[in-house]
Amino acid sequence: MFGYYLEISNAHAAKVPPDYERRQTLASAERYVTPELKRLRSQGARRRGPDRGARGGVVCGAPQSGRQRNARVQRTARALARLDVWSALAESAVQHRYVRPEVDDGFT
Repeated sequence: MFGYYLEISNAHAAKVPPDYERRQTLASAERYVTPELKRLRSQGARRRGPDRGARGGVVCGAPQSGRQRNARVQRTARALARLDVWSALAESAVQHRYVRPEVDDGFT
C-alpha cells in the first residue's frame, strides 16, 4: 500500500534527517520515505506495468508457490513428528530397560 519505506522507532525519531517524509504513524514507530525510495517505487511501477497481476505476473504466481512450499513444510513436519515419537519411545525403552519379549511354543 505504501511501497518502500523506512521504519524508525520513536526512540530514534529525533535522529531522522530533514529530507525524510513521514508517511505513517504506528504505535511505537514512524514510517518514512526518502527521495531515493520514491524513485525506486516509480521505476518498479513503470517496469511492471499497470496490469502485471492480471497477466499472471509475480503477484498471481505467489499463491501457487506458497501452496507448494506449504505442502513441503507439512510433509517435513509429519516426518519430524514420526522421528520424534520413535526417538522418545527408544529413549524410554533404554531408561526403563524394556526388552522385546521372546515368543515360543512352550507353556511355562
